[in-house]
Amino acid sequence: MRIFITGSTGFIGSALVAELLKKQHTIHALYRNPDKIIIRHQNLHYFKGDVGDMGSIEKAMKGCLYVFHLAAYAKVWARDPRMFYRVNVTGTRNVLELALKLKIKRVIITSTAGVIGYSANHEANENHLAKNDYFTEYEKTKHLAEVEVEKYNDTDLETVSLLPTRLYGPGLLSESNTVTLLIKKYIDGKWHFLPGNGKKTGNYVFIQDVIRGHINAMFKDAAGERFILGGTNIGYNNFFATIGKVSGKKQWMLPIPVFIILLGSGIMWLLATTLKIKPMLTPAWAKKYLHDWNVSSQKAIKQLDYSITPLETGLEETIKWLRSKRHEL
Repeated sequence: MRIFITGSTGFIGSALVAELLKKQHTIHALYRNPDKIIIRHQNLHYFKGDVGDMGSIEKAMKGCLYVFHLAAYAKVWARDPRMFYRVNVTGTRNVLELALKLKIKRVIITSTAGVIGYSANHEANENHLAKNDYFTEYEKTKHLAEVEVEKYNDTDLETVSLLPTRLYGPGLLSESNTVTLLIKKYIDGKWHFLPGNGKKTGNYVFIQDVIRGHINAMFKDAAGERFILGGTNIGYNNFFATIGKVSGKKQWMLPIPVFIILLGSGIMWLLATTLKIKPMLTPAWAKKYLHDWNVSSQKAIKQLDYSITPLETGLEETIKWLRSKRHEL
């Protein structure tokens, strides 16, 4: 089967390409930067282009039956804030428009669980509505991208939206794989900080679970649906304690008061806006991680045959991989 993929050189994209190749599919992969190409295969065909360029998308998409749209601008900050809209919204609109024109059977769009908002004292699901405006430009524009997807519900183009949570696992170490980078820093003794009192929760999902969810979304009766692809809900204290238990490297941890986090991120934001120095954290992202983000993946489990790798098992595989790659990192 011939499949078109945007964002093929990212964390999820490269893992998805590798799995689809194992299943003997032929891949048309859109890329921007040749330096990021890490997979070579006789059934993998690269097309240089951009989701903002309709011509390059059409050339790469022709002859394909399915589309995975993973390309996104997911950075903490952009020198030009309009980049978030251009890539996440306009790029999605372009892919969908051409998919309809070329009679693609189904487009699977990778969104983010951030679009459903924080959870407070319960597990949020796909019907959950954000209580406030979205914290970051990334979340705002991914929400607007989903609005674009909804416009195709009454057309001949099938769409499925997937909402992964905080990903971790073996693979490309980049800004889209920040949790694995954090795990690496912890086991190397280079991370000792807890946000606030360390009790706020998040949902952490193993990369291979998300890849299986994507592949299952190709064939299941799920047109027009959206699915959270999540893993384990856990607080920061217990998350780092689990890393320590699995790795045998228990580190001391220092709680950082909320006001210090906000102050530090504010200073970074000031330096970014005045001197164009890339920030590690912005106030918007800092506020995001001071809430609980518990989610339920029951809909995906029931309708996509989705399954969740236990956190300790996923961490064992991740840490084993990090240690095997230590000389390369």
